[in-house]
Amino acid sequence: MSTKPEIVANSITSGINGSHLIHDASHIGVDVKTTGMMFWKKTEIHVSGRVDTDREKDELDKVVASNANGFTVINNVRVDRR
Repeated sequence: MSTKPEIVANSITSGINGSHLIHDASHIGVDVKTTGMMFWKKTEIHVSGRVDTDREKDELDKVVASNANGFTVINNVRVDRR
């Protein structure tokens, strides 16, 4: 993997902010978390927060899948039905 995880996280964030189907992206956070050390290091990208509709969740899943670039993405975004 030649791409840095921070660049992938930034591309996921910009994809979420640029999507016209996700109305309020301020409730979604993208974090890079690394565990282990040296050769046993494991890097994960965590996407968490909430969206208002199932359509927004589907669009967010598409954006995350298209920008994952081989990294493990843990998606904890929930749909907030009011």
